[in-house]
Amino acid sequence: MRRRGASRVAVAALLGVNLVLPTRPEPVAEAWFVEAYPQMAAAMRAAGPPYADWAADGRRFLLFDERGDGRAVEVLGDLADADR
Repeated sequence: MRRRGASRVAVAALLGVNLVLPTRPEPVAEAWFVEAYPQMAAAMRAAGPPYADWAADGRRFLLFDERGDGRAVEVLGDLADADR
């Protein structure tokens, strides 16, 4: 019986510090990425095709780098509710 009580205390302690069942992280604050969309769209329009076409279609991008073959980070879905 003593052993069972000790294990219950250990599990309760682990749950208390979120080591066994961690809580879901808080949602990301919207401000930083909502402000990034128009800035990236402007950079893509300035870069010309095909990037300007992507921005004109209403697609949302967090980052854009036109060097080389070009790189972009596109947002798919609702970034505020994303978990990855």
